[in-house]
Amino acid sequence: MRGDNKAKIVGVLIKHQTKLLSKYRVAKLADCSYSWTHEFLAELEAKGLVNGTRILDINKLKEAVQFKAGSLNKKERLIILAAGVGSRSLPLTEKIPKCLMTIGSQTILERIISQKYANGIEHVSLVVGHKKELIEEELIKLKKRYSKLKVKTIFNPDYKITNNIYSLWLAKEHAKGGFYLVDGDLVVEKEIIDKIVKTDMPNFLLVDDKKTPEEEDVKVQIDSSGIFKIGKHIDLESSHGISVGIAKFSEEGSKILFEEIQKRIDEGKKNVFYEEAFEAMASRIRLDTVSTEGYKWSEIDFLNEYEEAKKVFK
Repeated sequence: MRGDNKAKIVGVLIKHQTKLLSKYRVAKLADCSYSWTHEFLAELEAKGLVNGTRILDINKLKEAVQFKAGSLNKKERLIILAAGVGSRSLPLTEKIPKCLMTIGSQTILERIISQKYANGIEHVSLVVGHKKELIEEELIKLKKRYSKLKVKTIFNPDYKITNNIYSLWLAKEHAKGGFYLVDGDLVVEKEIIDKIVKTDMPNFLLVDDKKTPEEEDVKVQIDSSGIFKIGKHIDLESSHGISVGIAKFSEEGSKILFEEIQKRIDEGKKNVFYEEAFEAMASRIRLDTVSTEGYKWSEIDFLNEYEEAKKVFK
């Protein structure tokens, strides 16, 4: 773990070498403790490789951590939840799962994967249930189309009677190093994905803070410590934005999140939304927001939303 932390800290220094970051900021971006970050930076400074957080010799710095440098290029993982029946989109979803609805020339599933793939994310874990055989057929095509794509499917045998918290829990072994999370019925403009993969914050939810929320929207409340409340139960007047259905969790954030999910699974709460665990997690570790900044997105719940999405997203 120490070697991994060294690589993460050096990765932050290299990525932000045109900026002067505080040591506290380096620790936060690297998802490491401040004391350990301070100690390692002092070690690098003694070797003449950095001055504070400013790199003096990038090549020698890379060489200094080369024995663990593989973790600088650690493959980021995408988890997609696509197990649901999609009962609100009947009768179309009698034949296909929502993720295989077509928008333009792509299925929703291909659109999600291709946007992440274009940003270097090649490892995908996909939780399936309803019409899983059709999704597996689609994945065979996608693997041929995107040569470096590596996909693992996880079957939720109880997809008819459980909610997304249980599907996410089934993917826990795939989430240990941190991950991106995307709902399998979500369509977004590529600019949104381009933005979130460049975001430094270790744990965040994508939030639309421009659109006026409705009762059925998953809403968030935010203060100086980040998100402190999330769910459909938040009053419209108290809402600070709509949670879109995309998130990122660091290694530490993932650990805390799955501890909270496990508590609920142990209580038999398999049919609640994962936002219940998100809110509990936010009391233990900072959970930030990233704004859609007005870029378009659509969560496909109803057939009228699907028809509208086909007009908006070409």
